[in-house]
Amino acid sequence: MELGAFNGLTELTVLIIRGNDISEIIPSTFENMNNLRYLGLFNNGIEHLDRDVFSGLVNLNEINLQRNKIKYIHPDTFLGLPKLQTLLLGYNPTLTIPTDRNLINSHSLSYLVLPDSSVISLSVETFANVSAIGLMDVSENNLRTVDVNILRALPKLYTVYLNGNPLQCDCQLQEVWRWCEDHNIQTASGKYAPECNTPSEVEGMW
Repeated sequence: MELGAFNGLTELTVLIIRGNDISEIIPSTFENMNNLRYLGLFNNGIEHLDRDVFSGLVNLNEINLQRNKIKYIHPDTFLGLPKLQTLLLGYNPTLTIPTDRNLINSHSLSYLVLPDSSVISLSVETFANVSAIGLMDVSENNLRTVDVNILRALPKLYTVYLNGNPLQCDCQLQEVWRWCEDHNIQTASGKYAPECNTPSEVEGMW
């Protein structure tokens, strides 16, 4: 997409560019789209997100980046989006999720959706600067456990999806479960309920 491609579309509120071969977004591409509320860039080939790729989108509420080939996200990519609430990052199997630094920085983000992205580990540092998150979906990944301190660092969390992960049901995960129970954090139910993978005597149990 060339710079200036969207010049003059100052009243546009929804932009969907899906199913193309976009591999890169040039910083300032959306610079003058002050009224955009939803940006759909799913089903493309985007590989990385630099710091200023979404600059100017001061009223954006939701970004859908699912089903791309994202490998790297600059932590400040979404920092300049003061009204961003929903970020869909699922189905990006090459995305590197850091455990020694922030994944992203955002003061407004409340819905983070990250299923089926080959996530094997999360840490407190991963979510150190997204304290407004209320719903976090990390289902269908490769998580064996979750650090209860992640939940403690997200005071507004009310739902966490863990289903589809090969969970090790031990004392560490039991602490997570109790924290969710004590703080009314939903973990889904029915076919979406998280299940134990190991040890073998509790395999398949809720």
